[in-house]
Amino acid sequence: MQITAGFAEGALRLVARSGGSADRVKARAKYRAPSPAAAGLLESQEIGRLLECCAAELDDPYFGLRLGATLDLRALGTISYAIANARNVGIGLRNLIRYRSSYSRDFDCFYERNGGVVAGFRLYGESSAGLRHLGELCVAIVVHAMQTLVDDRWESAEIKFEHERYGSTSEYRKLLGCVPRFHHVRTELRIREITAEEIIPFADRVLLPVVERQLTAVVTDGPGADHLLGTTRTEIARVLCDGAPNIDEISHRLRLSSRTLQRRLRERGTSYRGLLCDVRKRLAREYLNARQVDLLEVSLLLGYSDLSAFDHAFHSWFGETPSAYRERMIE
Repeated sequence: MQITAGFAEGALRLVARSGGSADRVKARAKYRAPSPAAAGLLESQEIGRLLECCAAELDDPYFGLRLGATLDLRALGTISYAIANARNVGIGLRNLIRYRSSYSRDFDCFYERNGGVVAGFRLYGESSAGLRHLGELCVAIVVHAMQTLVDDRWESAEIKFEHERYGSTSEYRKLLGCVPRFHHVRTELRIREITAEEIIPFADRVLLPVVERQLTAVVTDGPGADHLLGTTRTEIARVLCDGAPNIDEISHRLRLSSRTLQRRLRERGTSYRGLLCDVRKRLAREYLNARQVDLLEVSLLLGYSDLSAFDHAFHSWFGETPSAYRERMIE
């Protein structure tokens, strides 16, 4: 299982702010920040080990909880927009699970509506202190974010953790708003229906559909879609705004050699260049349908260095310029 390295960086900052040594923690945990080719993701065991070393450095058995209470949704990257600008709390939590591939990989997450809303994940019982901190961190960051979004109208109906109870429950009550249950089959957060329906104030409802389409347009082609093609498109879309990634970068993210990825794509009747082009075509139309995103910004979001390069590519795909397409869609 992998998860965003933003949690690791936040943990090191909290250690430094609390008077500890981030360098000493990194040395003990043998931590190295992920390379750009690693999609900003780390193995959950690696983050768990780092969190355990942070807790030891500060002699803080509740380090994961405290870290979650200091981080905000921006630690999750693009997904934060789809949560903070959802219509209500329930939809925000649904988006958190729905778009999890933007901040994690191979996490067994779930979202259920049954007399309320239940969202959570499974770490499958590895009993290390580091993964206890990671589980508590993940729940705490969601609780903290929702408290920030809807103030005192947020209420956790129930929280359950996979791990055994550790220490006093007073810290959990203070930081999570309730006393969790422990040694459960999965880690979960439950809220009542009335809380799920709470409107998120100041949500930017104009750009939200653009972000949602960006996150979903490349993940799947529908039921029965090829997993490798969907995953490869997702990885391309994730970094496209930083410039078009090459096959070596994407194959590394997928833990394949570039030769193996080329072969498997060829077996499916396509190529890496073809998928890159496909992702750009799909997203180009989504961005252009949002009138408030100007053409230069669209070109940058698609990984082009200038507007003329995007203009040329779009014309080759659709036989018209981006501006002409937008004008036609507006009519």
